[in-house]
Amino acid sequence: MLFQRSSRSLSLSDAGRMLLPHAQTLIVTADAAAQSLRDPGQALTGRLRVACSIAFARRVLLPALPGWAARHPQLKLELLAGDNLLPVIKSGIDVTLRLGAPADSDLVQTPLGESHSAVFGAVRYLDLRGRPRAVAELAAHACLLAPATASPWRLAGSEREETVVVRGSLTLSSVDLLRDAVQQGLGLALLPTWFWHEEERVAAGAECVLPGWQAPARPLLALTATRPGPRSKAAAFIAFAREAWRRYEPS
Repeated sequence: MLFQRSSRSLSLSDAGRMLLPHAQTLIVTADAAAQSLRDPGQALTGRLRVACSIAFARRVLLPALPGWAARHPQLKLELLAGDNLLPVIKSGIDVTLRLGAPADSDLVQTPLGESHSAVFGAVRYLDLRGRPRAVAELAAHACLLAPATASPWRLAGSEREETVVVRGSLTLSSVDLLRDAVQQGLGLALLPTWFWHEEERVAAGAECVLPGWQAPARPLLALTATRPGPRSKAAAFIAFAREAWRRYEPS
């Protein structure tokens, strides 16, 4: 029995939950086989589920999506944006875009580029508290933290790498919120450099602290349950995401 039925609900049984990822893999494989028969210039059809962070969706994907929609008007794209990584197979995700290598090594990883991070602060905060001139001086500042930017911070300069234990009274659940907190003058934060284009950063009243020092680069990866066929919807979206990333932050 694959389902448990009551007068008010219908849910998967233990056997159904065990079978689900295998069934979803078969669906993905069948869809890829059908897409492989598509002419190279033919528009995609059907549905595609993509997961990524809110920041990546807002700053990289959404500005580029009009071009994607114009090329594939019959394709229904479901963009699941959130800071918690959804399980690719169990959630029926076709493509997950994320920074950093996943714990689940069974997933197929397609590299799209690298993300760089640096320390940022509001001009008004720095005018009041002073500008750090060395990595060690960050320890004396109010630093804004998130799960992905927990203390200690590791920063690399042109000749060496340094680690500093930072502290702050505000911890946020999302890196995306750190940008807003920086703009409010609440402290310093370790943020991806692509969170701001130069003109946006200046308009926001923020500046890069310790120019020339950055956190180690993190890979931007596309994760899929199986290796996408060359003419599959997943492969097409991965190529689109790679190009959108290159336009947003050239390597």
